[in-house]
Amino acid sequence: MCVENTFHIKAYEIDAMGIVSNIVYVKWFEDLRHLLLDKYYPYQDMMEEKKSPILMKTEVEYKKPLTIMDTVYGKAWFSNLGHTKWEITLEIGTKDTLHCRGKQTGGFYSIEKNRPIAFPKWFVDVYTECQKGNDLYHPTESDFDEIINVWEASVRATHTFLKEEDISFFKEIGRNQALYSVDLVCIKDCTNRIVAFMGIDGTHLEMLFIHPDQRGKGLGKFLVNYAIEKKRVNTVDVNEQNEQAVGFYLHLGFEVTLRDAVDGTGKPFPILHLQLKSN
Repeated sequence: MCVENTFHIKAYEIDAMGIVSNIVYVKWFEDLRHLLLDKYYPYQDMMEEKKSPILMKTEVEYKKPLTIMDTVYGKAWFSNLGHTKWEITLEIGTKDTLHCRGKQTGGFYSIEKNRPIAFPKWFVDVYTECQKGNDLYHPTESDFDEIINVWEASVRATHTFLKEEDISFFKEIGRNQALYSVDLVCIKDCTNRIVAFMGIDGTHLEMLFIHPDQRGKGLGKFLVNYAIEKKRVNTVDVNEQNEQAVGFYLHLGFEVTLRDAVDGTGKPFPILHLQLKSN
């Protein structure tokens, strides 16, 4: 769970010697913390859930001065996650030199209960997955070609009932239509490669695909649980002939509510409509 940013030193941020003032590093820390939280738990979501982030402590270790001529890079990541407290490690530096390191301690606060609260399960799950080298990623249109390549590799490995012309047909629909109509969430591995993705429309899981070389690592379960807990997803449609996928969703607590003899395009591929069981 990490973010990086470039900072441009302003004239009013230096002293008479041309050295960046110490308080500026703290401001950069704040910018990085807000970027980090907004990436994994947007403030709009927190406000809707009557939660707020709180900062308890900031520690700063100054190592080497910066001047107005330097190009500054900042990095922040969650270095520890307890039951109600997180720790963020922050670094400010130039290309080859670390100029300042810091640590911030904080947590989440319930506006309704007026006290610190435990982290949501989905947030802990994201942290745990990131510790394995995988990162949650919200893609843009520039990622669509890479995403559709993951789709094709996954389909060829799991949808053995499809013919070549079927794959080409659905690939075109996916690349030019479907990816634009859903809320996409991806997983990137430690090499920055997209290895899994899902698409959500409201409370419906429209698509979920894992690259074949990443199957069996729990990525699908992680994404579905994230969709259920964070996005309130409760329905999904599955090709009946994809028996592994049907079994996967049934194992995660879904149940079949309806069967269609054809898919949404009218092709003769039976579709099962599943809904999450009530607890």
